[in-house]
Amino acid sequence: MISIRQTSAAYRTTGSDGQEHPAGSVATLAQAIVRAVGLGAQVINISETACVAVDQAAVAGGAVQAAVHYAVEHDVVVVVAAGNRDAGGAGSCPADSGNDTIVLPAWYDEDVLAVASVAPDGTASQFGIRAPWVDVSAPGEQEMSLSPHGSGLTDVLDSVSDQRQPMQGSSFAARRWPASPR
Repeated sequence: MISIRQTSAAYRTTGSDGQEHPAGSVATLAQAIVRAVGLGAQVINISETACVAVDQAAVAGGAVQAAVHYAVEHDVVVVVAAGNRDAGGAGSCPADSGNDTIVLPAWYDEDVLAVASVAPDGTASQFGIRAPWVDVSAPGEQEMSLSPHGSGLTDVLDSVSDQRQPMQGSSFAARRWPASPR
């Protein structure tokens, strides 16, 4: 197992303007994909999304598209989150975004396996983006993970506004694919 955190300082970039740009962008995501391939990854899980206006997708996502295609050319399976739509949660598209928004890297459907979230009863999660790039679904609600506040597990996330939100989303579904029984 290889763990790459493309939001770390190791993935800062220098733009054409000569300025240093922080990690955590689509450019650093592309770098991390290429690095994972170089380290011998056989499956890459990307539980991160970027919501982009359709008319900006070619410029905004070009490096990610090239990196994902590079991975596929090296026989690497790329599993990605299909995207969420809600009212301002981290990693989600705005609730009012319509057909003019795409989700990267899920939009590169020919080269990735995009996983949507389903509720415990198997129905599509209300927050999920319904789009042509969705390939499969897996459980993505009522999830548990390691607590960021010490030892143990948690089923909630702290939000920017200090409100606790349930742990859910297509990123959790992508991590669970192929869906295992609960």
